[in-house]
Amino acid sequence: MGRSQQVARRAPDLPPGAGGVGGDKEAAAFASWRRLAAKDHAHHFDTYLERLGLCEHQAVLRLGPARQADRAALPDWADRLPAWIALVCAGDAASGGRDDSNVPFADLFRPLVRAIWDRIARDLDSSLWAAPVRDDVSAGLATHLSALFADSLYGWFDAFRSVRQSHGLPAADEAASASNQIYADFMSWLCSGHLVRLLDQKPVLARFFAISVLQWEQHVVELAQRFEHDRQVIVARFFGGRPPGAVVGLDFGMSDRHRDGRGVVIVRFDSGQPLVYKPPDLGIDVAWATFLQRIQAAGAPGELQTPDMPCRDGYGWTSFVNAESCASLDDVRVFYLRAGALLALFQILGSCDFHQENVITCGSHPIPVDLETLLRPRGRLDGDDRYRRPAISAAVRRMSASVSNRAISRTGIRFAVRDGSGAG
Repeated sequence: MGRSQQVARRAPDLPPGAGGVGGDKEAAAFASWRRLAAKDHAHHFDTYLERLGLCEHQAVLRLGPARQADRAALPDWADRLPAWIALVCAGDAASGGRDDSNVPFADLFRPLVRAIWDRIARDLDSSLWAAPVRDDVSAGLATHLSALFADSLYGWFDAFRSVRQSHGLPAADEAASASNQIYADFMSWLCSGHLVRLLDQKPVLARFFAISVLQWEQHVVELAQRFEHDRQVIVARFFGGRPPGAVVGLDFGMSDRHRDGRGVVIVRFDSGQPLVYKPPDLGIDVAWATFLQRIQAAGAPGELQTPDMPCRDGYGWTSFVNAESCASLDDVRVFYLRAGALLALFQILGSCDFHQENVITCGSHPIPVDLETLLRPRGRLDGDDRYRRPAISAAVRRMSASVSNRAISRTGIRFAVRDGSGAG
């Protein structure tokens, strides 16, 4: 459904009258997309289009060349893209900031990411944010952009390097120096106008580049503003009323990115005690904690724990769950007892996706930290499936109703204490 996701992203961006031009080529592309995505279930594909608000004709148009509607304003990302490209091409990639040598092509984006942070920092309370935060924000965006451009830049760099090396291979003791020089020359070559050529050849990459920068800036600004606004609540709730000092670090990449590029961030303070920022609404987390309190008050075994989490409007802060191995064999036994209790609750609720990244082992406590799939509607097998594949349908029904080891693969929990990082 990769193509469908592109159409889904593109459809809301096109105002009335701004559709593409649908011809035979676009109709053939639509037919291929439908065949690959829906396979034997055309009605599922029709339902998907309906959810996008598209009929077949409109979908065909969106697969054709786009045209801008008369007098329509450019979206924000398109309006700001030229300035961002200019920053990349005009900046000195070699100066200042953290050493990003382990992130391919991060040097290319360093001038841009520094400028983005400088723009963000103008509106922040400087007493609450230590200097290393700039490096964390910049490195996070540079890493994301590096991954976005990797396929295209690796291909160009390989060709560039082949041409340079065709003039003669250096001696063994000079190979490393020569390789570094080729890389530096490639960065300069890109900034001399070839990055613009790349983005001109790959307009979808240009769009994703601009949207990624815009979303990253909005995500960091939102996090910083929420922290400054909630700081008194945070100090009272998580630090016993004692200020934890300035923020000295932000750990990005702690979750998948959802809702316009937002993700979980670990906030680190001068005091050493971290805090977790979660941009999605934590209503389900609060409901889970309340549910556990009620069943345990009624005598349920297990003593299951949850992180402390004041729920805000559309986001929240939670205590940091430190991964710790069991201290004794008795702790191991208790851990498995509690993990079994969790599995029973997940089975009742129809939960899934509770693998080792979403359940942290904290001593004898397995603690779920990502509850977005805690509640899941019971799947309905399609009538055609029951008729055409009765064995598969029967197997799925049996696995869905079982709490045996086979059901564990449905809920996602895998029991083994390895490195103390999770329950899997």
